[in-house]
Amino acid sequence: MAIPKNKLRIGGIVLLLLVGAVILLLNPLRADEVLAKCQDLYDRGEYTACSRILTKRVAKNPDWHEGRRLLVAAQLADNDPLEALPNYLYLLEANETGGEKNELLKQLAETEEFQQRARELLAAMLDANPDLDKTREFAAEFELKVDNLPGALQHLYLLSANGNPSRYLEGMAARSCSDYSQWEKYMDELLAKDPQRQWPQEMKLVYALEHEEIELMGKVVSELGSLEKIAPDILDKTFDFA
Repeated sequence: MAIPKNKLRIGGIVLLLLVGAVILLLNPLRADEVLAKCQDLYDRGEYTACSRILTKRVAKNPDWHEGRRLLVAAQLADNDPLEALPNYLYLLEANETGGEKNELLKQLAETEEFQQRARELLAAMLDANPDLDKTREFAAEFELKVDNLPGALQHLYLLSANGNPSRYLEGMAARSCSDYSQWEKYMDELLAKDPQRQWPQEMKLVYALEHEEIELMGKVVSELGSLEKIAPDILDKTFDFA
């Protein structure tokens, strides 16, 4: 009995699809082809589809930085900062970030839920690896963005303990505080944790420098008694200002 033409046609289509799938499995798209496809999706505003494809690809090839950068851009364009955050931090530690930081910080700060979940994610990463200084620096800047000065200072304190102080963020933190008595309180609390650490004392000088308060600087210097243990760059700025 002859097979109907429509069944032959359907069988032929199925066979072609199977052959195509086998060819694709044997010859997967190259990274540049995937990137071009995903860039097209991104340009057309199809951010979810773009993210889905790139998420699978970077899972297989974590050091494909170009793809991960586009993934971060797509996730931010799709208003999904919590998904973008670990991808951004991976790039950050590899020195492969682009211009994503400000938009990421802005979106993470938008709701209390985002802030809390971002804080938990950052804490988990830093608990697992305390030496991720770039991630800790981002965490400090995030806390400054959401007006959590004590949280930011804790990260800056640990960065200094790791031998990688962030003078830029220390200055930003000092400028964010308009009340020296409150700043002094924070520093004294940190000093009580380890009286041998000079960082809290240095930050009192940094506050005076950032606020250009010469009388306060004199007071702090007088209280310190000796400037021998103050970091040379802070000491130089102190003498220049005085």
